[in-house]
Amino acid sequence: MPQNIGILRGRMGGPDTGGRLAALHAGALVALAAFLGLFEGPAQILTVACLLLALGAGAARGWRPDVITLGVLLWGLAGIPGLIIMRGHGLSSGETTKPLMALALLVGAWSVAPAPARLQHRLAWAFGGALVLNGIYGLVQWKVGALPWDHLFLKNPENAQLYIPGRVFHERAASGLFYNRLRLAHVGVVALGLLGLVAFRGDAPRRPRVFAAVGAALLTAAVVLTYARTAMLGLVVGVAAVLLVRAGRRSRALVWVALTGALAGGTFLLTEYGRRRFADLLPDLELRRAMFECAVGMFEDHPVLGVGHGVYRLAVDAYARPPLAGVHLTSPHNQWLQVLAETGLVGALGFTVAWGAALVAAVRAARRTRAVREEAVLLGLVALSVVGLFHTTLHHAGVALVYWTLVGVASGATPRREIGRWRSENQAR
Repeated sequence: MPQNIGILRGRMGGPDTGGRLAALHAGALVALAAFLGLFEGPAQILTVACLLLALGAGAARGWRPDVITLGVLLWGLAGIPGLIIMRGHGLSSGETTKPLMALALLVGAWSVAPAPARLQHRLAWAFGGALVLNGIYGLVQWKVGALPWDHLFLKNPENAQLYIPGRVFHERAASGLFYNRLRLAHVGVVALGLLGLVAFRGDAPRRPRVFAAVGAALLTAAVVLTYARTAMLGLVVGVAAVLLVRAGRRSRALVWVALTGALAGGTFLLTEYGRRRFADLLPDLELRRAMFECAVGMFEDHPVLGVGHGVYRLAVDAYARPPLAGVHLTSPHNQWLQVLAETGLVGALGFTVAWGAALVAAVRAARRTRAVREEAVLLGLVALSVVGLFHTTLHHAGVALVYWTLVGVASGATPRREIGRWRSENQAR
């Protein structure tokens, strides 16, 4: 593992070349952080660019895969046989290449985790600032409705994810530059957690705290107006996890979380829409049960290696029954059932081990340092894990890139690796 991003200096043909490469690498990371909160396509391209820059600079020198990386690798390999068998049956390249988003894990481990503090601050502000801008755009959508230039960003102007559930094609939700309310909500709660941690950091300078508080307020409004209930639940549980790790008196943390959740839930139920969404809860759960049954049936027929990465949409027709239709057939709306259906027991073992190890590493890092970065990683992982109970977290490529980057940071910030860097630094002195 590199000691920090400065290790790029001098690795590529001399100090000058190394310095330019280091600056290019840092600039690409900042651009990636910003585009993760703005546009999915450029973020995918920049992920590959950052990975290649890190490799070219020798960032992988001395790095050894840990249980997180090996678990993800096992999951990735498990879904390939089914993919090969179904080749030529009309598979979607967008679906079958989603596991490649896991390459962001290496960007998180090689580049973000060992980055010096100044660069990490830039990454945080680039990501948080981009999501605030995206949220403001979403507020405009909610207030104004359709915009004259929407056709420049939209492949499908009738996408239901632009609208408030139950009011499809009548009232616009906040969907931001993603033009997808769930994508804005799921990435937004990660940025919201980061901004909230900065805003309430007592030892931080006043100006950054004020900026973070204003940004968090705007982004909160946008995320609420996405009408994504599970995202808000994930945020509350993520905050609870951070408070439990941080607080000396855990009972006090639980009281604060309970009060915050009760206040948010009570405010939601005071609105006409909130009461209607609560009344729709049982029908929604019935739909989820039907979707879950499709995935379970698929797993029972392909228990070892599953049907293959991205094959779920093709295979689900044999298991679906009315009233399932449209978006209900894109995924089982549960991350672990998706993994079971597409990669079987072998893939589920690797994925679950990697997920659990990443959470453990994030908890240990947050407890040890109580720094904003470590707490933000923990909050983001917990929030997106909760989202995965009723949605497929990795369904959207942009959300998957954020998730795997967080996993990579957790992997790269393990005590073993930090001790190794500390020893290297002291030996060099």
